[in-house]
Amino acid sequence: MSKNGFSSFMIGAVTVVTLTGSPTRADGPTETHYQIASGLYRRLTSGEFLLTSNPLYSGVLSKVIAKDYMGAADIITHPETGADTFYNNTVADLLQTVNVDSTAVGDRNDITAMMLCAVKHDMTPFQLLTDDFICYDPTETTAGVGYAIDDSQCDPNNPDLSGKDCNSGHYRAVWRVANPRLALKKAPRPGSKGTGIFTSWTWASNFDMAGTGRRNLKAKAEHLFLSTLEALRTEGLPTDYIRKDIPFDEPNFVTDCALCHTSMDAEVGAHLDKKIVGKSFIRIFNDRINVQEEHGGRNVTDTSFRFFFSQQQNQIYGINEAKHSVQTFAPGIKYIDGIGLDEWATIIANSRGLHEGFVKRIVAQMYMNRLFSIANLSQLEWDTINSQSDTIQSFTNVFVQEQNFRKLWGRIAVWYTVGAQ
Repeated sequence: MSKNGFSSFMIGAVTVVTLTGSPTRADGPTETHYQIASGLYRRLTSGEFLLTSNPLYSGVLSKVIAKDYMGAADIITHPETGADTFYNNTVADLLQTVNVDSTAVGDRNDITAMMLCAVKHDMTPFQLLTDDFICYDPTETTAGVGYAIDDSQCDPNNPDLSGKDCNSGHYRAVWRVANPRLALKKAPRPGSKGTGIFTSWTWASNFDMAGTGRRNLKAKAEHLFLSTLEALRTEGLPTDYIRKDIPFDEPNFVTDCALCHTSMDAEVGAHLDKKIVGKSFIRIFNDRINVQEEHGGRNVTDTSFRFFFSQQQNQIYGINEAKHSVQTFAPGIKYIDGIGLDEWATIIANSRGLHEGFVKRIVAQMYMNRLFSIANLSQLEWDTINSQSDTIQSFTNVFVQEQNFRKLWGRIAVWYTVGAQ
């Protein structure tokens, strides 16, 4: 078929849409070679065409001629030689903050920068959540953010104009206009035990500002597991850990509230070693913290927690039981004893559900041209993504083994371009 200068054809079960009029020579690449190369380039760079003037052209095309499609994808995404648009458009847009109607809002944030950093530096999902690091733009001036902060030079009465960030040794927003392929540098976050995204300023300011761990847990479900609290609601979990900041005599408490709070409240302790004070995000390393409950119920006084999960929930979580001391609470109900945010992050980072969530995001981009948060997909779009279940599970299996973000993007792009891995 041809429409508006584009043509489409089938390779295996996959439709490739490409630019017509591509070069064909008896001693060189055929039009099909160019179509495959350009189709792969477009999938990995958010619709950009592979032009003959592109310095990657000959390298990508030679790999396609040799049927080394992963080699072609590696050239396109390689942090030293690859296309700027893979980092500037594809990865950044896919992980950008969005509002409810799926439009991007504000500057790209430090969570995005950390995920970009994971792709660039071949970090694993485990490192992304559990290492305490920041990706920053070294081209920023000393008056800007993106550097380690010396709190002694901060004016707490005027933090934004004092030339320092008043952020207790942490960083705030780190993204600027500079090309992230060249600019993003991975650096340790000083003075912190380390939990990666969970100790970023963006995560803390978005999900901890209300002073409760529940907003954080909701964000975990939506942003990391691409699920909802409703999907994770379950009966059979113990009510012993429910905190009494919601009155037990609330009419809907037993029939509705408890289904979420039985699992959420048991995990709150993991978040008690961080808090927000004004514009500052602080990691606290004390063993015991006093939390006052509004309705006079039991206080949570330390950072220990229990990660409860039912068989139903574990279809979403995908807990790697081999890497944790998992105990049985009741038939169909298990739990993991933990201490602190670092251990909680480790449980999440080791889970299959986290890996599957990343795969779904990339499949949505490659298959549905959705560049923003999958949490905002419509029911029709969810049905479409669910139709790719076998493909998603297959790539999740590979991702769990390889632990490589950049290679995952390449594999999925190759699959949806030529029907091969």
